[in-house]
Amino acid sequence: MKWRGLRALELGQRPAAGAPTEATHPLVIIPGIDDSVHDYRWFPRVWRWFFAPLARGRRVVLLGRRRGLPDGTSIVSLADEYADVLAHELGPADVLGISMGGMIAQALAARRPALVRRLALVVTAHTLAPAGHDSGDHLGALADAGRWRAFLRHANHLCFDGRTHRVARPLLWLLGSPLLGRRPAAARDFAISARACAQHDAASWLHHIVAPTLVWSAADDQLFPAHSTQAFAAALPQAWHVSAPGAHAAFMQRRSDFQAAIAGFLEAQVPRARAPRPRHTQEAA
Repeated sequence: MKWRGLRALELGQRPAAGAPTEATHPLVIIPGIDDSVHDYRWFPRVWRWFFAPLARGRRVVLLGRRRGLPDGTSIVSLADEYADVLAHELGPADVLGISMGGMIAQALAARRPALVRRLALVVTAHTLAPAGHDSGDHLGALADAGRWRAFLRHANHLCFDGRTHRVARPLLWLLGSPLLGRRPAAARDFAISARACAQHDAASWLHHIVAPTLVWSAADDQLFPAHSTQAFAAALPQAWHVSAPGAHAAFMQRRSDFQAAIAGFLEAQVPRARAPRPRHTQEAA
């Protein structure tokens, strides 16, 4: 299913009539940069299982980006595409953004605050750490060369630790080329996405985000390290910061803790922050 060019995967059902008000807002999940090299719709049952705790009594939609991203694509231009879908297809929503998706969610919440009820920003920050720039360049070069197994080996190093890292290594080696090799445009979409992330810095307009915000970070994340996510959360008008052990994809390795934190945040009674004074509004444009 596609909405205005964005690829949608329904993970939960619409709430039944008479459901509590808190559950009547859909939850939109904006995935990370890996969305550029594969399609979440290939394994719908996996993602429905993974996000099942968040889909109880709530409509959950995983919303991937369009294919064939044009040169010059930015985090802000991508956020405007998501805003278009929310405005015309879903209405105001809770938004959960992961990594690059969290950058997009920041811009969406700052530019179109009426569309974002609550904001969960997962393993992300207002800008990439230097190691994130280096990894983006390295992964882009591997993708350009069609070296998908080397690409996934490096991604595994960034994302997982411990037993998951060891288990994922042979699985990704086995599946990497067959899955990603079927998408010749994947390398270009990844490079454009990595460039958009590298150029993103939201520090000057974080004060425009009035939605209550949960920042969920990983203590050993090389892309968004602890000092960066702490400063990020502190700069937001109304934010709570949760840090878990692990690397960039700790939210996958610690699924139960992650889901409990997100569900608790979405269900809590939290007021919105006061909107910034009008004279500052152009900073988020």
